[in-house]
Amino acid sequence: MNEANEWELTALAPDTAQDLTKKITPAIEEALRENGHGDLLKTGAIRIDQKENFPHLDHQTVSLLVQFGTKIAYDAFKAYVIPKLRRFAEVREAKRKKAP
Repeated sequence: MNEANEWELTALAPDTAQDLTKKITPAIEEALRENGHGDLLKTGAIRIDQKENFPHLDHQTVSLLVQFGTKIAYDAFKAYVIPKLRRFAEVREAKRKKAP
């Protein structure tokens, strides 16, 4: 499996995109580590590229491009990381495509 997904995270009030940006990486690392998948980032099975912040009406949004090298990585991200991110952001899967 070699797939890339784009996720849009919108900060929940009173947080801003800047607050959200600071929370994303630690939350992803913690969610994977807590569930026995901490190695997925280190081995490159999950690669994350944080894209620009852009305003949406009253909220701030951060876009993440996440590449998955294995189905296990994709399943772990969906099962553990997305619920963790939803604690402080509205999460929406924007695009899903095969990675180059």
